Amino acid sequence: MNPTYQRALRAAYPRLLGTAPIGIGDGWYSLARDMLDPLDEECRTMPEVERPTVEAIEQKYGSLRVHLTNSTPELEHILFKAEEQSETTCEKCGKPGLLRQDEMWWVTLCHVCARERAEKALWCISNYPWLAMLAAWRTKAKSLDGRACHELYLSATLTDSGILNSEERELMNMLQIGDDVDPSFERLLTEPDKLRAALDEVLTGPLDKFMAEIREIREKREREDNK
Repeated sequence: MNPTYQRALRAAYPRLLGTAPIGIGDGWYSLARDMLDPLDEECRTMPEVERPTVEAIEQKYGSLRVHLTNSTPELEHILFKAEEQSETTCEKCGKPGLLRQDEMWWVTLCHVCARERAEKALWCISNYPWLAMLAAWRTKAKSLDGRACHELYLSATLTDSGILNSEERELMNMLQIGDDVDPSFERLLTEPDKLRAALDEVLTGPLDKFMAEIREIREKREREDNK
């Protein structure tokens, strides 16, 4: 959180916050204010010797976490409500967001901020089967930035959606690439015209020869099944 926001929070809740570290993004500033208001009010009703202070405000597993020196059920309810709200609020800009897995980390971001973060990050190719296939003959790099991943995904015209794991679907989502725009191989087998158009771009050999081989394989299987 930028220093201006931090100073504003400390000025508004001097006893409650003190010098406690604040490790959240600017997008959660309003959320923090909405949480600290009832928290401070509830603390004021407690005897001075029992009144807690904040030890830290942080992001953990993509949600807002507040640590107090001591707590009560009423205070925990306030903190839990803020934690829930943080999981649908972009930590960067404050707009509606989603809790997402970003490589080894969990973050809550809106669609725009998620794409910006994904484009700047480095992604390990081996974690994403379809991306690894697209990159295999183009680069020896083990990791690519989001922009390179985006271009590779857009270069694909034929995707077997069955090989996409949940992590790869999430990466494609953050890069604003839907796997639904890439027809699955199984569906294309029932649509010859679309299959021909797709294979024209990805096959190195003549399409007619490829289709003849497919027919030969199917006929062979039928003969074996009829025996």
